[in-house]
Amino acid sequence: MSYLDKYTRNKPSSLRELRVSDTKKLFENHYRDTPSYFIVKSANNDLFYEMQINDSSDLKDQKSLTTSIDSLITLGETVNWNNEYWIVVHFDTNMGDVYKRGRMYQCLHQLKWIDDEGAIQNTWFTYYSNDMGSLGIKEGNIFSLPDETRRLIIQNNDYTNKFDKGQRFIFDRRSWDIHYIDRLNSNLIYIVLKEDQFNTATDNLELEIADYNKLAKYEISILNGDMLAIKVGDILQLNVKTTKNGTPIEIPLLFSSSDDSIATVSDTGLVSGVQKGSCNIQVSGKGVSASIELNIIEELIPNYTAEIIGEDSIYTNRTSTYTVTFRNNGSEVADTSKFWISTLDGKSTTDLAVIESQNSTTRTCVVKSNNNRKYGSFILHVENSNGLSTGKNEIKVKSLI
Repeated sequence: MSYLDKYTRNKPSSLRELRVSDTKKLFENHYRDTPSYFIVKSANNDLFYEMQINDSSDLKDQKSLTTSIDSLITLGETVNWNNEYWIVVHFDTNMGDVYKRGRMYQCLHQLKWIDDEGAIQNTWFTYYSNDMGSLGIKEGNIFSLPDETRRLIIQNNDYTNKFDKGQRFIFDRRSWDIHYIDRLNSNLIYIVLKEDQFNTATDNLELEIADYNKLAKYEISILNGDMLAIKVGDILQLNVKTTKNGTPIEIPLLFSSSDDSIATVSDTGLVSGVQKGSCNIQVSGKGVSASIELNIIEELIPNYTAEIIGEDSIYTNRTSTYTVTFRNNGSEVADTSKFWISTLDGKSTTDLAVIESQNSTTRTCVVKSNNNRKYGSFILHVENSNGLSTGKNEIKVKSLI
């Protein structure tokens, strides 16, 4: 392409476009050289933003910002500047195509809550007043909010957009609930909180989370045994059980090896032995994790295990079904089973329950608790056909009342 073609292709269509383009280049070439230039990090992700930050007035909790027109920063973004958090609450709309100019307010604290999935979420907030023009705290003055209400500005995102009246929070050692909410701005939410009654049974004052009883308890278990061993070049599928509040549930999992030179693990939990040695295989998700020790050896030594699957309690005069899985070095073994029950010491029979039936081929048994109002715990035992794989679970008999 000739110089003339390049000029013709990139030639501004008007004098205004030419001046806008020149002014934009001038701004972007020089604003980084000013004392007010900073690089700030988002509080919500790994993004960094370049901007000029200046005092916009004598209000210490407000700053004006100027940044490139191409900057990805938006309303509602919260940034860390000078070890404090600030939320962008306004952008001017009359800056043409040269640069962005706006304001950000200092964040005072975080709102924390339990979402619909039972996970802890949080967002930074700042205060606003009824008269938005008077928002701010002058040096030496106190910002008072009457009638035990708090007026907050927060980011509008996938989590906060689900807020509704009655949503509860804890901060300033008090509990609050949403009395008014305005989601008309696609990036910001304005809410009014009124003081609410603190519930000592469900609210967590130390963590500042209301209705803490809604927190989901996730657990991850690796069912292949306490320690695994495979030979170099062999593969093994990890068997993982995930529960939410005791109920089995599927959650996204991340598998990792502490030493890929010894063994690797795929995204689905398939372990491959690389060379002789030991490492740990970890599986994690929803903030919890489990790990298991893995030995890569030249000759396998048998390591038999038995896992009983079933409830750990039975109401009186009720039945519960239990299944066993036999494994050798973490790999499932097809074998027959034999169940029996005993007292906690394993030496005597118990009158708390009986084995109503069992099927050695399907490796299942049905346990029935007593109808004599006798409560307590007993042990359910199991072994395979040769007695090398054994397991036991403690089961509690409970009252229906």
